[in-house]
Amino acid sequence: MKIHQLKSELITKNALKAMLSVVVASVLSACGGGSSGGANVGNATNTAQLSIDAMTYVPVINGSATQGTLYVHNYGSSAASGVSFDLGSATTKTKLKAVLAKVGLNFGGYEDANGFVLINPERCGSIPAGGSCAVNFSTPSMRVGNLGNSLVKLSYNGSNGSATTSQVVNYKYVDLAALSGVNFTGSLNVTGVQGSTPHVVGYLYAGGASGTLYKDVNLNSTNATTTISNGFINGQEVVAGQVIAVEFAVAMQSNKTSAANVTPSWGSSKLQALSLDANSGSPLTLSLTPTQSTVNLIFGNIPVLSAPTTSAAVVNVVNNGNADSSGGLTATATGGNASDLVISNGCGSAVLTANAGNSCQITFSTASYTSGTTTVQYKNNTSVVVGSQTVVWTNTKSFPAVYLAPSPSTINFGKGASTGASSIVFTVTNVGQAPLENVTYPVTNTGSATWTQDASTCTVTIGSLASCAISGHLTGTNDGAGSLYIKALGSFNGVNY
Repeated sequence: MKIHQLKSELITKNALKAMLSVVVASVLSACGGGSSGGANVGNATNTAQLSIDAMTYVPVINGSATQGTLYVHNYGSSAASGVSFDLGSATTKTKLKAVLAKVGLNFGGYEDANGFVLINPERCGSIPAGGSCAVNFSTPSMRVGNLGNSLVKLSYNGSNGSATTSQVVNYKYVDLAALSGVNFTGSLNVTGVQGSTPHVVGYLYAGGASGTLYKDVNLNSTNATTTISNGFINGQEVVAGQVIAVEFAVAMQSNKTSAANVTPSWGSSKLQALSLDANSGSPLTLSLTPTQSTVNLIFGNIPVLSAPTTSAAVVNVVNNGNADSSGGLTATATGGNASDLVISNGCGSAVLTANAGNSCQITFSTASYTSGTTTVQYKNNTSVVVGSQTVVWTNTKSFPAVYLAPSPSTINFGKGASTGASSIVFTVTNVGQAPLENVTYPVTNTGSATWTQDASTCTVTIGSLASCAISGHLTGTNDGAGSLYIKALGSFNGVNY
């Protein structure tokens, strides 16, 4: 089976690019990507009674605040009571509401400093054994190309007394005009002991021209152990602009690492869709790791920074694996304008407890007055890379600031097989105040699969505060490993980028 890992990488002057890391094997091996990654094996611990589903990023449609859903499961054998929520970086008003809620006085939603809102946290006062509940939230509104994260905390009284768990919610601007069809937003690592059934959420959205209706939409999984649990019924209709939190139950039946691709497909679309419409969309990819003792870190998205930065951006980190971390997490900028990025690492000495029992924070800022970019790599205490993100900062001056991001972050398929037309999408976004002109998009493929570009909404000019998408598919050739790069090379006012 083939595993393709898609990871956004450094954007530098003369080399604006996104990278697809490739692992191709007849026997499936572990993979990780995007903003989460498996880490070192730590101290084994028991499964938490309550857990908030890990999720792919929430698409913030055309920048407007977008509603999503948190699913909370009770994996224990007894009821959990006194369930209450809180937010990291909560506003003063929200802190007061949280205190009053603990004595039974509910005064509406909770909001954090980013504008993220828990709409109805009172819905989960108690959860029976084996049961679940759902809480709605709203993302902040976002400008073109921006992204962010929020930390949701949950406290409860369970079979072993009072306990807490947390989850990071990532969200990102999505331009409906950049990509048509019905698509998932990313990939996840799923860990658990053999025989357990954890749950995860993949965010699904429909793009294309306003009013486009996709009929007979089905979510097709390559692994029978991954099934729809909540939020979606195969055969339903989805309209452009609609966002759906689809929950999946993932049965960890095997004692070996495996994978699942869940691909959206549809029978027809009403109204003219954009050029990327291929009747199948970008899949949700899951890497399934059955283990008694694994650390799995989830990192919040780093927002686009202002140059200079007046308020440092906060990235939340949790460990939703089933073993405590051993501390020693590092965050290092490499390449590009690395020397201009200021990192304050609050996770360096933190032992992140299993089942997201606590969290730590890393902040990012720049004192530079010019636009720039670099790549941040996260490493565990054995110097293994457990995550990476591109960081971009920009100002009000007339310069382009372009970054590329692939979706999904991992893709798994068999030797000789294809991922399906337009199943892999590279989104190109210009968050700068000037266009990038005379743009070309060269591809470098060092992997064991062939890349075929199916469609593109990108032209020779990427306008200021604009985005476009390049889609294609991979066909497996031989076992092995490699990388696929797509670059955006262009110029503005005689300067090459």
